[in-house]
Amino acid sequence: MTSQLPPTIITHTGRSVDLPVKRFYAPFEVSAACPDCGRVCVRDLSTNYLGYPVVGEPFDLRLTCFDDEGEETGHEWSVRVRLDMTLTLVEAG
Repeated sequence: MTSQLPPTIITHTGRSVDLPVKRFYAPFEVSAACPDCGRVCVRDLSTNYLGYPVVGEPFDLRLTCFDDEGEETGHEWSVRVRLDMTLTLVEAG
């Protein structure tokens, strides 16, 4: 007789987690309009890292405006973001 095993369950604890990584590169781009000139600016987190991020805690992400030649315009501002983490069960198959 074969007994059925209970399912595997993944539960988020709701706690924040420090990532002890000085330079955390992530596969995200953050695009936002510059509040001074309206130009859409992009921060690529795969090349412009997060420093010591805390998973699950909101933080201010700095953005810098660049002109068409790639020069800084002097406009800087922050957007409020949160880095979340997901753990997904992958069935062997």
